Amino acid sequence: MGQSVIYRFNQFTIDTGQFQLSRDDAPVRLEPLAFDLLVYLVEHRDRVVGRDELLEVLWPGKVVTDAALAARLRDLRKALGDSGRRQEIIKTVHGRGYRFIHALDEPVAVTRSSWVDPIISGEEIELPAKPSLAVLPFKNGGHDIEEDYFSDGVTDGIINGLTRFRDLFVIGRSSAFACRQRPDDIGEIGRKLGVRYLVQGAVRRRDRQVRISVDLIDAVTGQNLWSEHYDRMLEDLFAVEDEVTRVITSTLAEEIEDAALQATQNRAPENLAAYDWVLRGNRAFELGAKDDLLEARRLYEKAVELDPNCAAAFIGLSKVCIYLHWGYLGEDHGRILQQSLDFGQKAVMLDERDSRAHYAVGSAYFHLGQFDLAEYHVEKALALNPGEYHHQCFKGYLLACTGRHDESTAYFMESLRRNPLAPDSCLYGLGISDYLAHRYDEAVAMLTRLSSDLLRKFSCLAAAEAQLGHVAEAEAAVREFHALLEPELVATLGDDVAKWRENWSNLFSILNPADFEHMLEGLRKAGLPA
Repeated sequence: MGQSVIYRFNQFTIDTGQFQLSRDDAPVRLEPLAFDLLVYLVEHRDRVVGRDELLEVLWPGKVVTDAALAARLRDLRKALGDSGRRQEIIKTVHGRGYRFIHALDEPVAVTRSSWVDPIISGEEIELPAKPSLAVLPFKNGGHDIEEDYFSDGVTDGIINGLTRFRDLFVIGRSSAFACRQRPDDIGEIGRKLGVRYLVQGAVRRRDRQVRISVDLIDAVTGQNLWSEHYDRMLEDLFAVEDEVTRVITSTLAEEIEDAALQATQNRAPENLAAYDWVLRGNRAFELGAKDDLLEARRLYEKAVELDPNCAAAFIGLSKVCIYLHWGYLGEDHGRILQQSLDFGQKAVMLDERDSRAHYAVGSAYFHLGQFDLAEYHVEKALALNPGEYHHQCFKGYLLACTGRHDESTAYFMESLRRNPLAPDSCLYGLGISDYLAHRYDEAVAMLTRLSSDLLRKFSCLAAAEAQLGHVAEAEAAVREFHALLEPELVATLGDDVAKWRENWSNLFSILNPADFEHMLEGLRKAGLPA
C-alpha cells in the first residue's frame, strides 16, 4: 500500500509515484498521457499490448482516433531518444500493438513516507537540476517592530516575481519565512531548504522614502554574488522589486526570455495607502485563527474603501472567505463561497495577469462544485506562475477530490519540495489522496505528520484509523475532533445525520460522489455521525 515503483534502464529512471521520467538524474519533460503510456508498456513488458487496450487505458470512456495514440507514441520515443525506425526501446508489432523491449534493472518499490520524511525531517535535500534559491524574509531596518509587515511585503513581492520563471526553482514563502528566527548560518539554511542560493535583505521606511539592501549569496561556498542598495521614493518600491528580480534571474539563469521577464513585472498600485492596508491584512491572514481572519477581512475592506480598484485587496477578501469556509463548520457556506467568487472575479477583472487572482477564483469554483471552471483557473494560475507552491498544492487537491488520486501525487510532491519547512497543506492533501485511494496506512502516516490541529486532520485521521480496524487510535482522533468543535455547533447539529453530511461536504469538498461516500463510511466506522 502507498508504494510507487522506480524502474531504471539505460540512462533513464521512471518514478511512478512522482510521475517523473529522468535522464542522468535530470527531469525529462513529458506530458501526462505520454508518461502513462510509458508506464503501462513497462508494467506489461512481458507481452504485446494492443491498440484498443491502450486507447481504453489512456482515454477511458472516450472515442479518440488512432492519430492521438500515434502522437503520444512519437512524443515518448522522442523523449527516450528512440524512433520508429530504430525501435530499441518500444517496438511496434504491426497489426497487434506495442511492446517495451529494453532490458530493465530490478524494479525498486518505494513508499510514500520514504519521499516525504527526508524533506520534512531536516535531512539534507538533493539540489534541483535548475538554479535553486530561497528569498529569506527581509529584515525590518527601522526601530518600529510594527513595520515588520512592510518588509514582509517587499519579500513577498520579490518571491512572487521569481516564482514565475520556469528556469528557476524557488522555495515557497512559508518555508523561507520559517528561517526568520534561525541562526545566520547560510550553509545550514541552504541545506535545510535544499537550495544553492539565498537572497537576503533589509528594508527601512521613513515617511515617503524607502531604503532596500539586497544580497545574493551562494549557500554552498558562502560567496556573495551580488549586492545592491536602493534609496527611492515609496512610489518606486515596485520598480525596485522588478529590478531585483531581473538581476537575480540574469545572474542565475543562462537565458530568460523577454516575454517571461515582462510577465514578472509587478503592477504598482495607484494608491499606496490602500496597498499598506493590504500588507497589514496579509500579516493578519498569515496568523490563521478565526479572529485573525476576521481582522484581515476588516483591513482588506479598508484598502478597498481607499482604492476600489485594488486587485490585491479583493484577492485577500476572496482568500479570507475560502478559509472561513474550509476551516470552520457551521458557517453560512453558500453565502461565503459566493462572496469569495465575487471578490476573486473582481480581482481578475482588475488584473488578469495576477496568478493569485485566478487561484482565488479557482478555489471558489472548486468549493462551489464547478470543477471545469476551477481547473481552468488553476491552470491559468500555473501558466502565469508555475513555481508558486500554493498553485501546485491546490491542483493536487483538486485532482484528489475529483477522483484522480494517483495523478495528484506529482503536484503534492512538487509543492512539498518547494515548502519543506511548512508542509501541512501538502501533507493534508497527500493524506486525503491516500485515504480516497484506499491507502489507509499511508493516509495515517501523512496526517499524523501535520503540526496543526485541524478539524479536517482529525476527522480524516479517525476515518483512516477506523478503516484499518485501529479502534483505540480512531477513538483518540475523534476525541481530538470534538475538542476543536465549537459548543454552539454541537448543539445545533445534534444527531441530525443530514446536517452532519452537509457539514462534512463543506469541510472536505470531495466532488466525486463515490469518494465522498467512502469518506462518510470511514467517519461512521469511527463513531462520528455521517
